[in-house]
Amino acid sequence: MGLQKYRNDRSEGQSDGAILCFADWDFGPSLALIRNCRWESLAGEPRITAYVQGECDTYFSQPAKAIYRGRVVAGYLTCDDEANLVFRHCYY
Repeated sequence: MGLQKYRNDRSEGQSDGAILCFADWDFGPSLALIRNCRWESLAGEPRITAYVQGECDTYFSQPAKAIYRGRVVAGYLTCDDEANLVFRHCYY
C-alpha cells in the first residue's frame, strides 16, 4: 500500500502517548504521520497510525488516512480538548 512511504526527520511525543513524526524541509517542518494516534470518533478509541495525505484544508484539520483491520479509512487530524492531535474518520 502507498500509505507506508513517509519522511521522518524528527519525532516528538504528545501527552496522550502518541508520537508525532515530522519531515524537515527548507521552509519548515511538516507533519508526516502520527503513531499510536487516538481514533476519537470510534467507540473504545483504538490506537492507529495516521498518515498525513496533504496540506491543511482548514485551520483546524489536516487530511489523513489510516489502516484499520485491513481497510484504508479516510479522515482528518484535529485537536481534542487537551490540545492533542486525534484522528476522526469521515462519514460518507
